[in-house]
Amino acid sequence: LMVTFSFPISAYGQNVSSMVTMLDAMEVLMTGQSTYDREYLTELFMCMETFDARLPTSQNHAWQGMIDYWLAGGGADDAWGSYEPGYVELNISVTDVYNMTIYEPCNYASNMATYHPVTEICSRRSEGTPFTLSTDYVNAVGTAFSELSMGSSFMHGSHTELGHQLDTKPIAVLAYLIHQGSLSSLTEASPIVRDLSYVCRNFSALQLANEFVDIYMLKPVSEWYDFTQSLDIPDYYLSFAGIFCTAATVGLPPEIVDQYLPVVAGAFGLPDEFLTFIQNDYLPELRNLTSTLKLSIVEETKFLENLIGTLVKLVYAFVWQEQVLTDNPVLLEPDANALGWEYLPIVNAWANSLNKFEYFEPDFQNGTNIYPGDVWCNPAWPHAKWHLESALGLLDLFYLGDEMNRLFSQM
Repeated sequence: LMVTFSFPISAYGQNVSSMVTMLDAMEVLMTGQSTYDREYLTELFMCMETFDARLPTSQNHAWQGMIDYWLAGGGADDAWGSYEPGYVELNISVTDVYNMTIYEPCNYASNMATYHPVTEICSRRSEGTPFTLSTDYVNAVGTAFSELSMGSSFMHGSHTELGHQLDTKPIAVLAYLIHQGSLSSLTEASPIVRDLSYVCRNFSALQLANEFVDIYMLKPVSEWYDFTQSLDIPDYYLSFAGIFCTAATVGLPPEIVDQYLPVVAGAFGLPDEFLTFIQNDYLPELRNLTSTLKLSIVEETKFLENLIGTLVKLVYAFVWQEQVLTDNPVLLEPDANALGWEYLPIVNAWANSLNKFEYFEPDFQNGTNIYPGDVWCNPAWPHAKWHLESALGLLDLFYLGDEMNRLFSQM
């Protein structure tokens, strides 16, 4: 069943009708208004096309897949509502798309924040400082942000195992893209550094981003779980560990990295096997590959400020994640959440005063007018703030990866 809908984004027609239908229903649910921001959707679809001409259609099929999964009651051994992710929000609501049940409306809608790095990347590409990464990497990262936005919405809306899969796999692809992109100038890297594996993986990060575009277009929703499960994607904990250890190698003395790595790994729950791999295999080879990297005081200061600014946003995001870094029940209280929302633009302004990155959407940095219902969700629910702030932090992490690629390419 393919939903059809008439809307003023005439250049895209039925290629995006299901996505627009779902986002309009989200707008009605969260604000009572009848239509999702058409100006932003037009910008988003135009931007997606610059990454991959198939991406708007692929995203449309992804949203249609969510509709199909609802109409089928879920999948085999995966009924709609049978998966419990464990977040504090549980405000069962109904949209006007076939009376679809949405379990976490704020956590569902707040994932629209993750579409905004897509348009930020396009704006930088057309108006700002050129990327040093290849066009293929920039396109794939924009694609991965799109896939993450839809996939995480699917999970928080449906409470299904498939939704969980479509939430976690795209973040793993995004992290792997940033990792491989940042090291793309190190052409002599072995699979240990390049693939975070002792042997070559079946797919590069670029190929994995393309696989997700294809799956939504070519396979029915009933096959999405098994197919994505079959993909050889590094665990996102491992990819993020690789990214931050690479950044630390660029900006800090090795003895400092070695001293504090176990502490940071423990705080974020990095599995012991990943920590051992990073310490015994990844870092020794990376240090050898980058032994000729020499930064001036100005370059080192700039890089460290960019790194610190990125960490500030990501750590603040994790404060509201609910399950990683801290599960302090105080952070679930209404007063704490209201205060956390009040401080979010202040934290971001401080982080942005440190970094040298360019931004083109002030509302995104302030967290206002970014997704339907943000005016009441952000002060109320911790995980909604996580979605907003992590979208900001992951965008900066991509920019930091681009900066690492620039520095390595000059060796």
